[in-house]
Amino acid sequence: SFVTLKLDEVISKWVGESEKNLTMLFEAAQRHAPAVIFVDEVDSIGKTRNNSDGQAWRENVLNHLLQLIDGVIKTERVYIIAATNRSALVDPALK
Repeated sequence: SFVTLKLDEVISKWVGESEKNLTMLFEAAQRHAPAVIFVDEVDSIGKTRNNSDGQAWRENVLNHLLQLIDGVIKTERVYIIAATNRSALVDPALK
């Protein structure tokens, strides 16, 4: 299976909804494993963390994505491919 992570479908203005949407996407990929999740423009969700920018929600979403990728939340046979043309903006933990 091939799943595209579309940020406009994941990001929500409600607290915790974005993380819930990410979890649901990974659960769907897990159900259809083996699966590939493709993240285009990963720099928009995975910008380098900076506590002073007033975007705490962005850091929360990135931390949750890292948990999903690192296997803190069980995901087997799910592979992530990400693309960006602004690699300098991507958080080192995501690289």
